[in-house]
Amino acid sequence: MPEAGNLGRQEILDSLLAFGQARAARGAASLELLIAGGSALALDGLRDATRAVDSLTRLSAQDLSDVAAVAEKRGLPPQWLNDSSAMFLPAGVVGAAWPVALEMASLVVRVAPTDVFFVMKAYAFRVVDRADLRLLWPLTSFSTPDEAARAIQDAYPHEEPDPHLATTLATLLDL
Repeated sequence: MPEAGNLGRQEILDSLLAFGQARAARGAASLELLIAGGSALALDGLRDATRAVDSLTRLSAQDLSDVAAVAEKRGLPPQWLNDSSAMFLPAGVVGAAWPVALEMASLVVRVAPTDVFFVMKAYAFRVVDRADLRLLWPLTSFSTPDEAARAIQDAYPHEEPDPHLATTLATLLDL
């Protein structure tokens, strides 16, 4: 059972459904919502809960109003669904082939595939991301840390390549 204030798998799906219903009620066109972060782990059964649903899709002002209305109605934090991770979407990534978690006329929710999610977590490389990187590694298609490092560098071509990235990953992952 998730801790108070945290969203478990079913709460995430129910809240996203309520968000989609709010969008439908105002006649909004369909939105493709790409998600990553702890919510993706929870939806994939790899984590019990998360504090928020991280969207890689920018949300409009009207969408943010719908998010706030759902939060108020369901007793959720105001930013339960947010787009603060949108800036980390890797270059050239298209979500059309991502697994669908929820589909309705006004909303299609897609979850980042493991390789994309690993690349994003490795790029951020915050202390809180390190346990997730260890969790995700065996689920990726990467054969070696060098291969993962190349994927990370390809995903963020605006960044100066880190010559130590593969070694850092190998150390973190005990490889």
